[in-house]
Amino acid sequence: SSRAIFFDMAGSFSVPDIPGTLQSWVGNETFPEIEFAVSPSTWLPDLDSLSEDVLTDRMHFFVSLIIYSFTAWNVIGTVLLVVRNRLAKDPKDPKSDEEQPLTQSSKKDAFAEQTLAEFLRSRCTITVVVVLYLMSLMAALYFCTVSGDISQSRGAGWEFWLAWLNCGMALGVVEVMALFCRPGKRKTSLYAKAMFLAHAPLVSERTDTSKDMIFAYVAWHCGEIVIAFLAVLLLLIGHAVFIYTDDVWAELLDTYFPILTSPIEVEDGESVPFYEEQLLKQTSKARAVIGKWEDVPQ
Repeated sequence: SSRAIFFDMAGSFSVPDIPGTLQSWVGNETFPEIEFAVSPSTWLPDLDSLSEDVLTDRMHFFVSLIIYSFTAWNVIGTVLLVVRNRLAKDPKDPKSDEEQPLTQSSKKDAFAEQTLAEFLRSRCTITVVVVLYLMSLMAALYFCTVSGDISQSRGAGWEFWLAWLNCGMALGVVEVMALFCRPGKRKTSLYAKAMFLAHAPLVSERTDTSKDMIFAYVAWHCGEIVIAFLAVLLLLIGHAVFIYTDDVWAELLDTYFPILTSPIEVEDGESVPFYEEQLLKQTSKARAVIGKWEDVPQ
């Protein structure tokens, strides 16, 4: 197909097939035999023209690759976070009356922290980030639609999700590196937890936005231009409301900068259980506004 992009990779790259291996272990009792998934010879194909067997093979390959990518990024991010915690300086004790002498190094650290804090507090920052995220989604899905790598039954092709995940995980690593400018230690599990929540269905605003944008492009692919236009318009209006609503603005900041906005780890401090934290978040005023302007219309 002239609409597909071809790579001369057939049989040249393979990964351990996680879904296929698990199916073999459970169904055929072939443990400990490990199967391998070969990379597809055609990337960004016309999904509607592929057979069920080819679609299944693609699913096995890309799901395995996504799991390996997620694991590799978690190792990189966690190692960087451990190194950062070893180098991090403890924040100044506010109870101490003794003034610490300001050195050239401490002045630079204070300036970097103040600059980063002002950057995060600026409404312009989250506006630019949200606009860039929406534009990147639209560009990627437009490319998938033109290539045929989108369908009514399967949504966007696996190539989109692989690129989406790796870009999100890479930005998380950038956040960890920027965290070197902030004082205080963070939990070692911060990167893994933040990246899981940032890409998990139902709890992640990023994922919800991606899902809603895919719906619009699937409608366009099926010839429903009016539905596609209305879906994108509702999404843009909803995000405009989110940015200028104080409660939701804070939620967006936590969504797009989960590592930079993380609190300092307090020794012997009481931590809120994970399920309780998520329950409070999903029943907050911000989630009610998001549901009203994004979830209900979609």
